[in-house]
Amino acid sequence: MDCYGNIKIEKPLNGASLPFITKKELLSKVSEYQIYAYYIGDDFTLGKPMSSPLRTDNNPSFSVFQTNSGLRYKDHSTAETGDVFHFVGDMFNLSFSDVILKISNDFGIIKVNSLKSIPRTRGFVSTITPRVQYSKEISIKRRYWNSVDKEYWSKYGITSKLLNKYKVFPVERAYIGLIMYYSYNKNNPCYAYMEKKDDKYTFKLYQPYASKNKKWRSNVDSSVLQGWSQLPDEGENLVITKSLKDVMVFNTIGYPSVAMQSEVSSIKESVMIELYNRFENIYLLQDYDKAGIVGTYSLTREYPFLKWFFIQNKKTCNNGLKDISDFRASSTIENTKRLIDFNLNQWKIKMK
Repeated sequence: MDCYGNIKIEKPLNGASLPFITKKELLSKVSEYQIYAYYIGDDFTLGKPMSSPLRTDNNPSFSVFQTNSGLRYKDHSTAETGDVFHFVGDMFNLSFSDVILKISNDFGIIKVNSLKSIPRTRGFVSTITPRVQYSKEISIKRRYWNSVDKEYWSKYGITSKLLNKYKVFPVERAYIGLIMYYSYNKNNPCYAYMEKKDDKYTFKLYQPYASKNKKWRSNVDSSVLQGWSQLPDEGENLVITKSLKDVMVFNTIGYPSVAMQSEVSSIKESVMIELYNRFENIYLLQDYDKAGIVGTYSLTREYPFLKWFFIQNKKTCNNGLKDISDFRASSTIENTKRLIDFNLNQWKIKMK
């Protein structure tokens, strides 16, 4: 049975006994602007209307502005207003004292060693502590699968069980170093693809409904093949494609698959030799566009044993079905498998 479902996530702090710091001391070390920017993320611009980070807001109605008493926010739809501490309290459902402590902790003002008694925010999947590292590392706070996720992934035939197998997680918040990059919005969900190489976890963040320049953010090594650790030891056929979503779709129709980090990536010779010895036939499927065609030409010249095919051609390249995921979303699992079987059988006919 699928395990999608809504589960309430506990608030980060619970009023445990903690070191004392005053509001004045806090603001002497970090500005109100930095606090707003940290918790709102990349979309924050002083005085510019934006979608409220405190609720679902399809029409940007939230802004932060300068007053004689400091920076205040206002939600023009609800008329709610307050200072930066009120804002953080509303965002995380905290008392004023816990707000002071959370900000102090998140900005490294209170040392982590002195906060061992605090129940940490659940769900972080990271080998780093983003609150005390000023770097471009990516870390995430996971949330639970919900109906929004099921609606998106199920059209590709992908279940939460399969997503967990490939280490894909729904994101509550994502951080780039110390800065909050993403906060959950049901109209713009984010998913983290987790990879591990040389005992280090890295992430590729995917926002399917975001604009092109916001859709992806990654610190994954370009040499990592997505889906590598889920491959069987050996088999008859392997498909090399261009996205982890495609890899998961191939899994649903019974084909082992891996994906490069991009269509113009190369594959190390040692890796390709290993794949060559594990699988009888290796097929390359990229998008039928400039990047995909150039990438296919380059890889098949480098590794002549690669077989290749596209699911589009000159006549169908504008039909909107650029990859196997698009095709699966528009058709049945049976038709999707039939399409792949047909293309692989064409190669068998050629080789006779």
